[in-house]
Amino acid sequence: FNKKKIVTQTIYNKLISKINISKRYKNKIAIIYENKKISFNKLVANIDNLAQNLKKEKKKLNKPILVALENTDNYIYLLFAASKLNISLLLVTPDITIEEIKKVKKKTNIIIFDKKNISKIKREINGTVKLIAVEKLLTKNIHPFKKIEKLKKNKFIINFSSGSTGKPKEIIYSQNLKIERSKQLQQNFNVTERDIFINYAPIYHSLGQRLTFSSLLHLNTIILMKKFNFAEWENNINRYKATILFPISSHLSLLVKSLNKNFKKYKSVKKIIASSSQISRKTKQIITKKYNRLFF
Repeated sequence: FNKKKIVTQTIYNKLISKINISKRYKNKIAIIYENKKISFNKLVANIDNLAQNLKKEKKKLNKPILVALENTDNYIYLLFAASKLNISLLLVTPDITIEEIKKVKKKTNIIIFDKKNISKIKREINGTVKLIAVEKLLTKNIHPFKKIEKLKKNKFIINFSSGSTGKPKEIIYSQNLKIERSKQLQQNFNVTERDIFINYAPIYHSLGQRLTFSSLLHLNTIILMKKFNFAEWENNINRYKATILFPISSHLSLLVKSLNKNFKKYKSVKKIIASSSQISRKTKQIITKKYNRLFF
C-alpha cells in the first residue's frame, strides 16, 4: 500500500463542491445557533472572511494555532477556514488555565479565544504568542484568494487524550480522516440530506467535530448548542424538528424519563445514536419498542 498515491482534498473544497451541485443548497439552512439561522451561502462567506483575516498572520501560521473556544458558529467558521488555509489547530477546552497555557505556549504562535475571555489572559500571557479574539477575525471586507487544491500537511486538528495515565498525549487528525469519518456516519445510519442534527458536544472534542463535519459536508442542517442543558436541548429538538440525536448515557436517561411522562414528545426524531457501553439493553429496548425510535 503506497501512501503517496492517496488523493487528498481539503474539507473546505469538499463543502464547496457539494454546495455547487444545485442552487437550492446555497439558501438551505446550514447552522442554527441560538436565534441565528445561517444559510450555506452565508456559511461560506463567513469562512472566507475569517480565512482572509487569519491569512494576514502568515508568518505565525507555521505552528498550530491553539484554540480555546466555547461552541459558537464562529468556531465552525474557524475549522473550515483552517482547512482552506491548510493550517493546523490545537483544540483545547475554553476552561484551560493560565498554567496549562504556559505549558503548551511553545507549541504555538497564536492563541484564539472568545472576546469575553481574552482580557484576563492578556494580563498573564506575554512574549511572542499573539492572542486573538475570534470575533476580530470576522469583518465585512472579503477579498477572495486562490483555494488550495492539494494538501501538503497531514496535521489538521490536534487534540489531547484524556490523560488517564497522568500524561495526556497528542492525537492528530488529518483532513482526509475527518472526511472519511463523516462519510462513515452518513452511510452507517442511512442519513439523508433532509435529516437535522443537533450537537451540544464540545467542538474541541472529537464527537463535536464529527457531528459538525458529518452534517455540513453532506448538506444537513445542524442545531448547535453552546453546552448541554436538558430543557434547552428538548426545546431545540421540538422547535427545529431534529431527526437524529447523539446522546451520552446520562443524557439518554433524562430523555427516557421525559418520554415516560409524555411518549408523544420528539415526534420528529427518527434515530438515536449512542456509543456508551453504560447504556443498558433494557433502555435500548424501551426506546426501540415503546417509543418506536431506531436505536443504534
